[in-house]
Amino acid sequence: MFRRYPFIPVTLWLGYLLLALCQFSLPFSPAWKWGTSAAVLVGICIVLVYRQRRCRQQQTQQIQFASGPVLQDLPRDLRDDTPVILVCRAGGNRGHQPTTVHDGNAVWIDVPESSMLLPVSQRLQYWRSRAPDAVVLGVAPEQSTDLARLQGDLVGWRYAIAGLQRRVAQRIPAYLTLFARLDEGTGTQLDWRGTLISALGRPQPAATQIPALLQRLDTCSLDSVCGAPSLVHRYNARTQALLAWTQEQALPMLGTTVNGLAPLKLQGVLVSNTLEASVPQHLWAQWLKDRAALVPASHAGLPAGAPLPLPIVPHLPHSWRCAGWLRGLLDAMSFTALAVAAAMAASYLGNERLIQQIRDDIGSYRLTGYQMPGAKLGALRQLQADRDQLLSFARTGVPWRLSWGMYRGEGLLPLLEREIRGYAPPPPPPAMISLDSLSLFDSGKATLKPDANRVLMTALMSITANPEKQALIAGHTDNTGNPAINQKLSEARAIAVRDWFINMSSLPPSHFAVKGFGGSTPLAPNDSVANKARNRRVEITLVPDIPAH
Repeated sequence: MFRRYPFIPVTLWLGYLLLALCQFSLPFSPAWKWGTSAAVLVGICIVLVYRQRRCRQQQTQQIQFASGPVLQDLPRDLRDDTPVILVCRAGGNRGHQPTTVHDGNAVWIDVPESSMLLPVSQRLQYWRSRAPDAVVLGVAPEQSTDLARLQGDLVGWRYAIAGLQRRVAQRIPAYLTLFARLDEGTGTQLDWRGTLISALGRPQPAATQIPALLQRLDTCSLDSVCGAPSLVHRYNARTQALLAWTQEQALPMLGTTVNGLAPLKLQGVLVSNTLEASVPQHLWAQWLKDRAALVPASHAGLPAGAPLPLPIVPHLPHSWRCAGWLRGLLDAMSFTALAVAAAMAASYLGNERLIQQIRDDIGSYRLTGYQMPGAKLGALRQLQADRDQLLSFARTGVPWRLSWGMYRGEGLLPLLEREIRGYAPPPPPPAMISLDSLSLFDSGKATLKPDANRVLMTALMSITANPEKQALIAGHTDNTGNPAINQKLSEARAIAVRDWFINMSSLPPSHFAVKGFGGSTPLAPNDSVANKARNRRVEITLVPDIPAH
């Protein structure tokens, strides 16, 4: 009996591999990891429960099949590689139940009816988990007196063999054996002669094999398969007559297309001298009488039955089969190899993503200028996070999802260190920006000159580079003229500068504060033209923004 396949250990091992992939190798979020792991556990439980039910059903069926006449006679210590051959006989007297013979070379199961071929094969499949190794169709014209019955049996066996091959989805080797008394002595010498196609050869239709045998017999080239050497001419003549009878009476039932059924293809044709007793007025005697006016006498023979076609055993296809535990081990190794391949593929993709992310962070850091110190500092912090992650891998070990020989992060550490060390903080912005009023306004006016944009744009860059600070715009004049008028003029000029900043940027009005001081806060005494020019100015002071409470 074949050892059972270790389904439960292999299934549990497969579940363990899937869980390991979900938890350690695949780039899932924690929620996805636990969800996928739960799905794997549920799937494994469903498979095991379904398998348990199937095993119970199969055990019930095996108990039913084991009570039949086929499996009861099979040897319990039979080797797994022992061939099992189904023997079918067309015509003659047959029993009602299959019988089994084990001669040390193979197990021969005699199937008495064509309708029993498929059930017997199913019993064998439940017992040994594979189909029979061959089917032997025997024809003994000396055991039949009714030609119509014999031909009907041949058609029935042909349909049964075709149905068996469709059921098992493979071509089971089929052999044709012919039995007759080919010598006139009473010796017990048996001899098999014919042609056999090796297991690697393609089967041939019966319509081509039997004529080929006749041609070889005509040229005295029909070899002896086993047993005694070539027989006398009378032996060859009887053999030739038996083949001719087969070609005329039996071959049309096997070698032609009937109701869409293709001709039966044979792996070999064998002829044997039999010691079995013949029946009176058998078909071969009638045919010899009609063709050659010969009337062979009936012979008592021996009650041994038809001989077994032993020469086909070495020519049977030998399919390598291993025990159940070995197949389970091979499957477990295959699953392990697939899991390792999946983990390596995930590790490769994870490392590619890690390297591409660090490259993008370095590129973004390099493209960010110091005129935007906030963005530059954010890019620097991202580089520091990347460096800390790689240093953590170096200290505690690379995680499984990035290992398997695919990790290349250590080569990026020097590059990150170099970029981080090269960072220089931007110089602090000036506490106050002073703009010459004559470069912005005409004398006594509060309207900006057309060429004032260049001066104001430089001041706006300093303001936008410090969005966290509020801009205080103050207008100043000299002491020439009416102080009240100078006060209003300085405030109007501050408002004009503020409005330009708002229009040229996305800063809100609340980011600015304006005030006019007139000539109350001179930088120098108004005792000369140069000093008065210094006092006419617009000052922009950046102060920290105080949130409202």
